[in-house]
Amino acid sequence: MLDAAKLAIAIKSTAFLSVFVFIFLYLYWHYFWNNAEARNLLKIFMPIFGIIVFAKFLIGMFYKGYIPELLFFYAIPSPKLTSLVWALITLVAFFAFLYFRKKIEAFSPHKFLASLVLIFFIFSVGVAGIREGAKSIADPFTRTFWEYSGNMSAVRTVQDFLHNYIELLPQLAKHSVTHPPGYTLVLYFAHKYLGADFFGMALWVVFLTGLILWPLYYLWRSFLEEIETKRALEIFIFVPSAVMMTATSMDGVFMFLAWCAIALCFIGWRKNIWLAGFGGIAVAAALFTNFLFLLLAPFFLFLVWFFLVRADGNRKLVATRIMISLAAFLLFFLVIWYWSGYSIVENFFIARGYGQEAVGSNFESVGMYFIYVLMNIVNFLIYLGLPSLLIFFKGLPATFKESNLLFKGGVWILLFFLVIGIFQANVERLWLFILPFFVVFKNKLLKEEHQRLFNPHLALTFFQIVVTQAMFYTFF
Repeated sequence: MLDAAKLAIAIKSTAFLSVFVFIFLYLYWHYFWNNAEARNLLKIFMPIFGIIVFAKFLIGMFYKGYIPELLFFYAIPSPKLTSLVWALITLVAFFAFLYFRKKIEAFSPHKFLASLVLIFFIFSVGVAGIREGAKSIADPFTRTFWEYSGNMSAVRTVQDFLHNYIELLPQLAKHSVTHPPGYTLVLYFAHKYLGADFFGMALWVVFLTGLILWPLYYLWRSFLEEIETKRALEIFIFVPSAVMMTATSMDGVFMFLAWCAIALCFIGWRKNIWLAGFGGIAVAAALFTNFLFLLLAPFFLFLVWFFLVRADGNRKLVATRIMISLAAFLLFFLVIWYWSGYSIVENFFIARGYGQEAVGSNFESVGMYFIYVLMNIVNFLIYLGLPSLLIFFKGLPATFKESNLLFKGGVWILLFFLVIGIFQANVERLWLFILPFFVVFKNKLLKEEHQRLFNPHLALTFFQIVVTQAMFYTFF
């Protein structure tokens, strides 16, 4: 009976999705078909995406296990599009943005950023609700055995929770054991002071993630022209991993904190001692939520070298700003330790032990190592957006050579992540915090002469997001 009910939902959802595909193709033909570049982009994108979806379904039907479920991206075939209201909200948010895009671009910076945050919020929540409405938005936070929302009852006071955190780890939600307490406290504050239930927690996570647009804007202006920065942010809010992994995981919050840290340190070390101090605090806050931030240490060391080399006669001043950041970073954890007894160092080694117990080694064989290398890069790039790949990385050697420090840094970080062998796919979520590295470079979409391709590119990205969300259960 249950199988019959699932089959009925799958058939109904496939019918709805087929109508969506038909309408989308008609609108694309109506508005973009006279554009040769848009036509060519569709002709390349559709077969590639179709093959991925078809292959994913075949693998899901005939092969079970962790690796098959992660192949291409972390999901299992499960057609479900039961909430037409949320689908309509998604459609309206996206097409309203396309219609008003030029007017939004002309806004003052803060009005522009606020508009993008609103669009990102509505669109991301709408996409999360496509499968089962509010239920699918709240669903990840209802899994209290696994997720940080399950820790709410353990937090009587923040001081008490931090003091006992190491001892509490075996009793906390399973995902907590390999992380510091930051994620739990974010949800605790939303729950206690804002009255957020599971659905409300999801909304607050999306809102906090959207605030990343402010640090990105002020950082990217160091590498792009004003209009190019705005257009890069317009692309960023529709990147599939940014949209699909924020309402349904805590990794968007980490991405926000990580880029606050990068932006504040970069700008502060260059010209402002106060921003340098806040940068150190932001680095500490990012580490306080996720130990993955440690993997950005080589990038920060490179920035230290970069600013000291470029400092010329101001080297002492730059060194002072860097030391202010370091002092603020250390002070953050010293204050917490003095106040509550919580040690981030002890937490790291305990979490590392739990991680080694929970996750097998990528180095158990040469074959297994390279399987995960392949899966990691494919997972990440698909969720970066197939239309973006086709446009951004055409002629990759030239793209890398002509790109800026951030993009080059992102490529080296990605290669570093692939080589060290500690990730077993699922990276569309885990690597969300390096996503902004791959948007901030002078690609053709940012130039005025290629603006006729901008909307078709976003439309195909939108198509990928909706079809993926409706056809697959992504676990998050």
